[in-house]
Amino acid sequence: MITETFSALTESTKGVLKPAQKLNREAVATVQKLAAHQIDSLKAYSDLGVSQLKSAAEVKDMEGFQHLMAKQGDVLRAFRECLMSDFKAIAQMGVDFVSRANKIGAEAVPPLLAKARVKAD
Repeated sequence: MITETFSALTESTKGVLKPAQKLNREAVATVQKLAAHQIDSLKAYSDLGVSQLKSAAEVKDMEGFQHLMAKQGDVLRAFRECLMSDFKAIAQMGVDFVSRANKIGAEAVPPLLAKARVKAD
């Protein structure tokens, strides 16, 4: 009797755990993608900042300063484009995760409902 009860409990738990495990794997994969993207972004922003510092350090006269200031618009434009690209990529990661999570949920609910109906009858 106890063995049958534990077997039944184990079987009913599997139905709930499989979707949770799939969702966990998707979450981990998304966090890994996000972390890799953040590292790449940090490197790109750091490179841009160091490049600006080097350019500023090379200024020796007013003409060099004016040249540096004239290029700041291009630098800000590049920075803005990187920022927008990052936001879009992160938003897409979120959309993709939600889509996969919804699919996992949609696949998991019908079998669980069927089991619940069988037990209710």
